Amino acid sequence: MVILIRDPMCSSINIYRIENKDLFVDLRRNANGLYLKLSERKGKTRNTVLIPASGILRLKNVLEEALQISLKNVKIRWVLHIQ
Repeated sequence: MVILIRDPMCSSINIYRIENKDLFVDLRRNANGLYLKLSERKGKTRNTVLIPASGILRLKNVLEEALQISLKNVKIRWVLHIQ
């Protein structure tokens, strides 16, 4: 289950609850330019990845490819389950 929560303090932060993890997606800017900050929180542990703006489109393409593979695998499992 995915729950989208808009953070009222910062319009660029989105918080997603997926199973037992909170995922944070934040578009930020510093002296080096624009970047995407992705964080996950599970319990007291938090991991963060920073992606420069120049890599966001590549990340999107990789995620779309992973999604297509995932969807095909779900369909295959569903068909195998029915037979």
